Amino acid sequence: MYEISWLVVSAMPFISALVERSWLGPATLLAAVMSASVIGTTLFAPEYSMTADGLMIVSVFLITTLLGSTVGYFAVPISPRATKITNFELRRGQLYILGYVSAVAGLLITLQTTGTSFVQLLSPSGLMSIAQQITQERYTAGLGLPMTYNVANSLLLTYAIVLGVTLGLGFKHAWWAYVPILIFWFGNIIITTRAPIIFSASIVAFAFIYGKAIVNNKFAPIKLWNARVLLTLILGGAGVLGLFYFVQTLRFGESGARDAAEVLQHLRKWPFGSLPSFSMWWEGWSGRVETPFGYYTFTGILDNLGIAERVKGGFDEYVALAAGERGNVYTIFRGLIMDFGFTGAGVFCFLLGALGGVAYKGMRRGRLMMFSLYTAIICFMLWSFVISFFSFTSHIACFVLGPLALKYFAKRHVSSQRVAPKLNVATI
Repeated sequence: MYEISWLVVSAMPFISALVERSWLGPATLLAAVMSASVIGTTLFAPEYSMTADGLMIVSVFLITTLLGSTVGYFAVPISPRATKITNFELRRGQLYILGYVSAVAGLLITLQTTGTSFVQLLSPSGLMSIAQQITQERYTAGLGLPMTYNVANSLLLTYAIVLGVTLGLGFKHAWWAYVPILIFWFGNIIITTRAPIIFSASIVAFAFIYGKAIVNNKFAPIKLWNARVLLTLILGGAGVLGLFYFVQTLRFGESGARDAAEVLQHLRKWPFGSLPSFSMWWEGWSGRVETPFGYYTFTGILDNLGIAERVKGGFDEYVALAAGERGNVYTIFRGLIMDFGFTGAGVFCFLLGALGGVAYKGMRRGRLMMFSLYTAIICFMLWSFVISFFSFTSHIACFVLGPLALKYFAKRHVSSQRVAPKLNVATI
C-alpha cells in the first residue's frame, strides 16, 4: 500500500502536465512540489517516516486540484485577445518612488521596533550580535511589529509584482529599480526571517513569467528537461540553500559552535520533513479543532483583526522526525484540514485549482490583468510544502493591489512619438 501511494504522488506531476499541457499549470506545480518532496525525502532523509495513509491523503488532494484546474480551464469562456505594442507606456518615476518609500519605511520601522542603529550594522560582528538577540526575542516574547510595518510590506510587494510583470512585458528598468527589493531583503535578514525573502522573489519571478508569455504569445508546454530550465532550477535551489545557511548562521550568532554539516542537517527538515510530519500528524489526529475557521490558511488576516494571534513558526506542535531532529512543518494540507475539515479541504483545493485554471487560461489567451491571480495561486502551490502563502496579509494585499497599481502606472501615450515598448491600454 505504501509503495502504491508513493508512486501516485511521484507520478502526479507528469499526469497533471499531460492534462494542463505545461509545467506552469497550477495543479502541475502543486504535484511537482509534492513529488519532489516525497522523492527527496526517500533519497536524502530515509530515516524520516512517511505513512501510506498520509501519502494517499496527499494524492487525493492533488487529484482534486487537477480536477478543479481542468474544470476552470475548459468550462470558463475567455476569448483570445491579441496584445500589440501600441499605445502604452509606464510611469517609471512614480513606480520607483512607491518602491523606495515603502522599502525605506519598512526598514526604519524594523530598526525602531528592534532598537537597532545603523552603526551596529556596519560590522559583521555587530550584525551577527543583533541578529542573535532579535532571534531570541522573536521566539520568546515576539517582536510586536506594528500595523504600519504590514502596510509598508504590502506596498513593497505591490511594487515587486508590478516590477516583475512589466519586466516580462519588455520594459527595461535601471539597476536601481531593484534596490527597494534589496532593502526589503536586508530588513528581513536583520530579524533573521527567510520566508519573506524567497516569497518576494517568487512573486517577481512568476509575474515576470506571466508578462513574458503575454508578449511572446509562447503558450507551448515548457520542456522540463530543457538545459536552461534545469540550470535555473539548480541556481534557484542553490540560492535558497545559501540563504537558509546564511540566515541560520546569523541566528546561531558569532559565538555559535555549530559547523556547516550541523547547520545543513538542521535545515534539511524543511524540504524533506514536511510530508513525514504530515503523515505522523494524520495518524494521530483526533479530529478535534479548537482554532477559528480558516485560521491556518489565512492566519495574517485573523491576527491583524484581533480574532486569533499568529502562532510563531506556523504550528506550535513538534513531531520527532529522527534522533535529535524535530519538525513543525506539515504542508498546507494539515492547515486546510484543521480549518475546513477533510471534505472542506478538498473543496478548497478544487476551487483553488479552478481559479488557477482560469488564470492559466487567461495567460494563454493574452489577458494581462489576470497576472495577479495567476501569481497568487502559483505561489501558493510552490510553497505548499511549507505553509499557506495566504497566511501573510501582505501577500493578499499585493495580489489585490497589483492590478490596480498596474492600471495606474500604465498611461496612454498621447504624443505622436512612439515610446517602446508600449502595450495597448485596452488589454490592461
